[in-house]
Amino acid sequence: MRVALVGPELEENLALRYLHASVAAAGHEGRIFDFHAPEQIPGIIEALLEYDPGMVGLSMVFTIRAREFIDLAEALRRKGYAGHITAGGHFATFHSDRLLGEFPAFDSIVHGEGEEAIVDLIRNVNELDEVAGISFRDGTGRVVTNVVRCNSDNLDLRPFPTRPDRFHDYLGFPIANVLSSRGCFGRCNFCSIHAWYQRNPGKRFRQRSVEEVAREMAGLYHQRGVRIFNFHDDNFFLPVEERNVERFKALKRLLDKAAVGPIAVQVKSRPDSITPGILGALKDLGLFRVFLGVESNSVAGLKTLGRGIRRNQNHSALHMLMEEGVHTTFNLLMFDPESTMPDIRDNIAFISQFPRVPLNFGRTEVYAGTPLEARLRSQNRLIAKDFITTYRIADPRAQMVFEIFKEVFIPRNFHDDGMNLEAMKLDYYFHLLRHFRPERADASLEKQVKGWLLSLNTNNAELLERICDFVEAGMPMDSQVAGFAQLLAEERAEFDRGIAREASKILEDIKRLAEEQVSPNHPSIRMAASAAAVALIITVAGCGKHMHEMAPSPERIEKPVESPQLPAESKEIVRKTVDEKHQMEITSLLVKHDVLKQEIQLRLSVDAKGNVTSAEVILPAEVKKPTFKKELAELAEKWTFKEIRSRGDCTVKLKTGQILRRDDWHMTEMMIQPMDE
Repeated sequence: MRVALVGPELEENLALRYLHASVAAAGHEGRIFDFHAPEQIPGIIEALLEYDPGMVGLSMVFTIRAREFIDLAEALRRKGYAGHITAGGHFATFHSDRLLGEFPAFDSIVHGEGEEAIVDLIRNVNELDEVAGISFRDGTGRVVTNVVRCNSDNLDLRPFPTRPDRFHDYLGFPIANVLSSRGCFGRCNFCSIHAWYQRNPGKRFRQRSVEEVAREMAGLYHQRGVRIFNFHDDNFFLPVEERNVERFKALKRLLDKAAVGPIAVQVKSRPDSITPGILGALKDLGLFRVFLGVESNSVAGLKTLGRGIRRNQNHSALHMLMEEGVHTTFNLLMFDPESTMPDIRDNIAFISQFPRVPLNFGRTEVYAGTPLEARLRSQNRLIAKDFITTYRIADPRAQMVFEIFKEVFIPRNFHDDGMNLEAMKLDYYFHLLRHFRPERADASLEKQVKGWLLSLNTNNAELLERICDFVEAGMPMDSQVAGFAQLLAEERAEFDRGIAREASKILEDIKRLAEEQVSPNHPSIRMAASAAAVALIITVAGCGKHMHEMAPSPERIEKPVESPQLPAESKEIVRKTVDEKHQMEITSLLVKHDVLKQEIQLRLSVDAKGNVTSAEVILPAEVKKPTFKKELAELAEKWTFKEIRSRGDCTVKLKTGQILRRDDWHMTEMMIQPMDE
């Protein structure tokens, strides 16, 4: 059978790629379709109909994206697709009855790990009652769930995941995602991983053999040039220190035997897994990055989340990682259903204690099947809207702090170009340079990076403190809250604009230093993607004899973008990729003012050196954005077209709306933006 697997591939999606490998090993043809944004739906439907698969599998993991996948399935049916549509993942598992009961577009839902299940489903697509571990509608329309399928104990029996034609790379070093285990032995109240695995019999946590992990890594190193290995395990560690050290040392011996040279390793870890012995073994292996599962530094918050972690373990782990020079980052779930003002203050103080460590912070969200969801439901505290379930914080003052937090921090914390994500990115690049090119990452560069982080996190803490002070001064009226939130949001935006320019300069220096050291024979010297989320085509006509076109490099675009027709009188064409700094500046401006999918014209005057001396912005008549026009004109006046060497006037057409593939997902740990009530 021909099978289409649909889900996000902003980074290498191992869930889809393990499924793809299993489908291929069973003798079927499979293809992965990247679906990470709703505007892709028309193009994906067209591509799916052209591919004409017998089965479409949707990877429905996240609650916040559920409606997009439903819209895709329903639109596919409306276009005449008659094949089997199935879905899997955390969200699909816990909402199988509703998906099948309310949306006829779906034929089945796969529960738990899908490698064996999808092959069984393909084999018995006309006899669904024979397939263990799925739900479907019987002949009467009733939703039926078959006998559960046991989690596989021997992960080594599964084929290696298929790999993309081109790996993402950072500072010229290709990166691959790897899994050395499945599941997690933790029992956190807010996490759906434990609940998802608990639905199926068998062990909740299983590890691949060290031999198979080493064999996969050696193949990627020698055959594909991979130098960075990103372990995507829900938990990379066992609870016993000695067993971890033994495992890591065994992996190192096997990689040495396979002639695997210097590599960089990045992992996720609970704070209580970090010990001197474990760090020593991991550093020998090539550790340079740890995403630390701090989650909260408030005693009450840790209890609510069911972390089984003490505050001193958070502090101890961070101090050890900093002393070892490991790039470390973490997220704080500083708002939860039981947060109080002292809890919030505790987490703000924690940010101030580690101001040179990149981090992000937000709210604990409620996911189906979790103990947190069950408790809030029993207390009648859940607020449901479509598939999204949320809540209000019990303490009204803490809830007000959260409401102001959303207005002030959403762009910094949750937008693609948010400064807290840029902080993770900047520190990542520095540590990667120091890992592979230590002679280039000197104390001066480190001082710049850490100074930038100090400035940002100091501002994070100050803004949060001011919000708390404002609320604790007395419960203000709604109009006062709105005015205060707007004031702080404007201050935050101004601060971010300033440090964004500084971050861009430091990042350019790091990339330059790395490029100077890369051998001409290195597999790649492509730089990682910027935070830009919008593809740009800028056509400059006139300027004496010159016509200048700027566009993103082709491999960074989801679909080819057609260039505009060139004016007949153009005697010379010069092509240039939009540089990262301008891409980020333009994109931020477009997103800020919501001027996407518009055709914008600029009339520029350019001097003999190619410098823009004046700029006039022309928008469609229906678009009234005077502030945007002013800011874009000011931005354009800083541009230089180096290839132009004659004075003249130009007309610039700027088309927006095509989504770029971001290549920096491996270095940032994305938090879900707070779901609306």
